[in-house]
Amino acid sequence: MGLTQAQLAETLDVSDKTISRWERGINLPDYDQVFALSNLFKVDVRDFMKGDLADPYSNSTTDSSFDNR
Repeated sequence: MGLTQAQLAETLDVSDKTISRWERGINLPDYDQVFALSNLFKVDVRDFMKGDLADPYSNSTTDSSFDNR
């Protein structure tokens, strides 16, 4: 989908700093935002929460479990 932090933030009605904090594992999205993200990226919520997501820009899976602190 290739969104910038600013574009994603606008879509979810949060700040781009919030998106950055999620990416860095400092904060996590709340339930409403998790559902919005799963709908936006057309991913099952369970897969989204587990972090077993295919990266559309590579041939591997991406661990998005926020464990890279």
